[in-house]
Amino acid sequence: AAIANAPSSAWTNEARGEVWLHEWLHGVCAHFAQRGHVMPKRNADGGELHGYVRSPTAGWTDYYRDLMTGNVLEDGKHFGIPADAWTAWPFSAFFE
Repeated sequence: AAIANAPSSAWTNEARGEVWLHEWLHGVCAHFAQRGHVMPKRNADGGELHGYVRSPTAGWTDYYRDLMTGNVLEDGKHFGIPADAWTAWPFSAFFE
């Protein structure tokens, strides 16, 4: 993701560091989707679609939390990155 040329609003209208988390999540969602974990529609961009409301102080971090723990509800099922995926090989091998 290229955010160096993002509009200045990207730095002032969101929670501190959120733009970096958001772009990182695009790559992380792709990584886990390639390993068989089903992502919610629009992955990191899907907060509003899934009924989340942007907080004036925390931005979309409630949605990102649920996305990173496999708790985004869609059609009666939970999608995203399940907690155990973070410790499964080969992902965890990067941190050893």
